[in-house]
This record gives sequence, C-alpha cells and structure tokens, in this order.
Amino acid sequence: MEINSINQSYNSDRTPPARHWYTIYTKPHAEDLVQEQQEKKDISVFLPKISEFRFRKQKLRHCIQPLFPNYLFARFTIPDEYCHVKWTKGVRRIVTFEIDGLWTEK
Repeated sequence: MEINSINQSYNSDRTPPARHWYTIYTKPHAEDLVQEQQEKKDISVFLPKISEFRFRKQKLRHCIQPLFPNYLFARFTIPDEYCHVKWTKGVRRIVTFEIDGLWTEK
C-alpha cells in the first residue's frame, strides 16, 4: 500500500524516514521561545546553557545564558517536518549544506 503525503511518499511497509539533528539559527534572544514551540510539536530540541555571574548595575548577578547564542539543535525529518520548524516564530533559518540538490548532514 502506497501512502502519499504533500512532501514525500513512502511505502507503508517500510519505516518512516529517520529523524536527524539539525542546527537552527534563531532571532536574538528567541532560543527559549523556539524551544518551547518545537516541543509542543513533538520535535526534540537541545538548547545547551551555561551558568555565569555578571556585573549589572554594579552588582554581581547570576545569569543562565545559551552556550551558543542564537543557535539551538532540533531533531526532525526533512522534508516532512521542515516547514513546521522553518516557519516557527523566532526562527531565522535552518543551517544546512546543499550539494547538487541533495540534503546532507555535516
């Protein structure tokens, strides 16, 4: 039995495409917003954070910041979940490498 979706067709006897990890470039300070929205869509997200102390207004304050500002990692399938991730509020783009029209991971 053949199942056709808008983005991809595959045979129902086979397993669906595997999810891979991709890097998502976000708008400034939008990492937590993007993480929350992706998790609502059942997409695994990894946002590493670092705890540090900074001086603000002449006081030492404890801050928890993203380890990689404006970046987070998400596990999804291309092309099935690509649009869900790409058009999430706060996402600028998905970091990918395209060679001869084929999606590759590096």
